[in-house]
Amino acid sequence: MLRAVRPSPLRHSAWLVQARGHWRTVLVACAIGLSLAPALARDEPPEPPEPTGPRQAEAPTPLGRIELELALGQAEADAEPARAAALALEWLAAVETEFGSAAPERVSALTRTGRAQRIAGELDGAETLLREALQLSRTLDGPLSPSQLAPLTELARVYQAMEEYPLAIATFAEAQGLSRRTLGLLNLAQLDMLDGMAESLIALEAYDEAETRQREAFDIAERHHGTDSLALLPRLYEFAGWLRRTGKLAEERALYMRAIAMLEADGGAEDPRLIEPLRRLAKSHQYAASFIDPRAMPSSPTGHLSADQALGRALVLARGAEAPSPAVEALLLIDQGDWSMAIGRRVAALDRYREAWLRLGDAEDGARLRQAWFGTPAAVTAPQPSWRGVRPRGSEPGLTDGQVIATYSVNAQGRAENIEIIESYPPGRKDTTVRRTLREMRFRPRFEDGEPVASDDQRYSFLFGVRP
Repeated sequence: MLRAVRPSPLRHSAWLVQARGHWRTVLVACAIGLSLAPALARDEPPEPPEPTGPRQAEAPTPLGRIELELALGQAEADAEPARAAALALEWLAAVETEFGSAAPERVSALTRTGRAQRIAGELDGAETLLREALQLSRTLDGPLSPSQLAPLTELARVYQAMEEYPLAIATFAEAQGLSRRTLGLLNLAQLDMLDGMAESLIALEAYDEAETRQREAFDIAERHHGTDSLALLPRLYEFAGWLRRTGKLAEERALYMRAIAMLEADGGAEDPRLIEPLRRLAKSHQYAASFIDPRAMPSSPTGHLSADQALGRALVLARGAEAPSPAVEALLLIDQGDWSMAIGRRVAALDRYREAWLRLGDAEDGARLRQAWFGTPAAVTAPQPSWRGVRPRGSEPGLTDGQVIATYSVNAQGRAENIEIIESYPPGRKDTTVRRTLREMRFRPRFEDGEPVASDDQRYSFLFGVRP
């Protein structure tokens, strides 16, 4: 069989030599033949050149359920509520796609998404999601399932944010009752619900009922952990803080002395964990200085430490630690300065602040801590304006919002001056009490290069309600 053969470009070049005898033609023909030979031998056309225009971006691959959950956790950790709420909705849709609309996994997804919506301020959407989570939980597990506790508690927080306090209290109470039936009478999950009830009762000015809830929570924690267990300390500190808010300072300090005794029994008198209750004890004394003339302050009960004694002992413990922390030592020096400023020992206070500033020079994060602790004036006493003739906002129906906004300076000695009322409604109603309050306040002044300096453009607001 005959096969057609493509003439070789090189042979064609030789023929040109014989026919014409021109060396210039030979060179050109050989060059052309060599450049075309590979393509002709393959019987293929040359490849087209690469495009030079911009390439279109590829569409991003949608995130899967696990990736969305990880991204949601990161947004929550970064305190980005709007982003977390948006990611939570995407994650919820992915959960529904993977597990179905009637799966147990959807209950927890609805609850977490409702929480994200609440934190982002989307209260109506949060309520809808949490009600759906409750209904699904009851359908899947029956009316007495612990799977309802999380959505119930979160729904109560939504009602708190809506300022629907009676509804919040009822929902917290329902959650607590369910927890006791399903998890036991002394379960610790109910403490969060009791705290929520107490906060809502405070908003309704039902202070005695709120205190009852807090005492119930502390009693449950004591019975669960045992009266001498160090696991009780977080709840003990929380209850003591509550007692301070209600003015029961002697009982608050007794709890701190109890914590000190518990820690000494466990780790000895040199245990650095003692620093925390000692600091809290001193802060209780400092809080009292906001409302009582230091010259008229009663002495501490027998066996209780004074603020000077508590802070002095805490500082000795910090300096004697196996690895002393400059930051902890500086914080205790600031505490000593704040206490001295609160009771009128201004020179001693400024000396302690200077010492703390210098000590922070040895701290790993000293520059940031100097800015945090000395970058702006800080009130060390907080006297309250007189409420005579006015009420807390929202404390009863029909109140009109009132306010006084003042600007002032804090001098290098920690006192307010140049007080000016810039907003007042009703006009002049509480101007005098705001001026008096600012004059009575004591401040830790701002520091620059280790020395106290004056600070201008400070603002103070007093918000209240008035009857029409």
